[in-house]
Amino acid sequence: MRGTDGHAVVKWMPSVLYPKPAAGQSVVAASAGAPPVKAVDRNGEELTAAQYPSLAGILGQLQARYGTKMRGTPGTEIRVKNAGGSAGRVLRVLAQGMAGKPLPTTIDAKLQAEAEKDVRKQGPDASVVAVQPSTGDVLAVAMTPAKGFDKAFQGTYAPGSTFKVITASTLLESGKFTPSTPLNCPQYFSYGGLTFHNVDKMKIDHANLAMDFEASCNTAFMSTVQVLPDGAVESEARDVFGLGLNWNTGVPSFDGSVPATGGASKAMTYIGQGKVLVSPLDMASVAATAKAGVFHQPVIVPVSVDNRQIARAPRQMSASADAALRQLMKLTAQQGTAAPTTGGLSGDVGARTGTAEVDGRQKGPR
Repeated sequence: MRGTDGHAVVKWMPSVLYPKPAAGQSVVAASAGAPPVKAVDRNGEELTAAQYPSLAGILGQLQARYGTKMRGTPGTEIRVKNAGGSAGRVLRVLAQGMAGKPLPTTIDAKLQAEAEKDVRKQGPDASVVAVQPSTGDVLAVAMTPAKGFDKAFQGTYAPGSTFKVITASTLLESGKFTPSTPLNCPQYFSYGGLTFHNVDKMKIDHANLAMDFEASCNTAFMSTVQVLPDGAVESEARDVFGLGLNWNTGVPSFDGSVPATGGASKAMTYIGQGKVLVSPLDMASVAATAKAGVFHQPVIVPVSVDNRQIARAPRQMSASADAALRQLMKLTAQQGTAAPTTGGLSGDVGARTGTAEVDGRQKGPR
């Protein structure tokens, strides 16, 4: 057609590309999100969701956070823009995004492959995280189902008796307990108006702290609520083990919550129930701290990549308490509740098992 001045005019509308736009929609050419990232393990091997399905969500988070930082180039696409400004249907991809420099991670591809394989043997709802005690580096993370919510880093669970690592550390640091200190393990213990019992109503005559830890005696650990000052266990969790601090792993994570409570809830805290919440990452870090004697905040992207601030625990466990705690965990691995799984392993092996009652069901980390 021709305009009033006689020149040719093209009349164009978005419906030429998208025949059925809703009210307020338009068609735009725009960036196709964050640039792609080529994430590599600690030895430079590329990590892909196809090969390591449990890393799918984490790789997406790494792309969103580090795509531009690694100087990648986003793709370009023609898409619908909704009335409120949100992105709608993609009509055509004009250019694929290009990855920039490889993004280093702390993952060990060989350990990751083993974790992916082993976690599937644990059933349809399981997670595993491996943390290097000397550095806090996350060496592997896997879960079932592999896709979906990242419960290994962001899940919130009652830790159950795995939390006794922290309660035992508090007792050992108080100066009132050693592994051989007598600590009764009765069938029942009452506090705050509630009566608690052990699994199968177990009791141990003439018990000491080491025997209680090894057998995971709830009543023994809960009874120390009458010995330790208010807030002692909660402070140990935060100031020594780093739970509840603001972690900066490189991807989103739940960093633990051990709030101060009173009454029956206080006693339940001592065995990892009540209001205590952790992620599998948190408990892997607790075990790593027990091994190293000092908290190293877990990271999955080396701090050198972006010089971000990481959490520092206010204080370090005393050397004597740490040595005793590792002794308790070694006993548990060799002849205690973990022995069916770890009893045949060689080397310096320690463990702490646990379950927690959630809505009347036994559930929790081990």
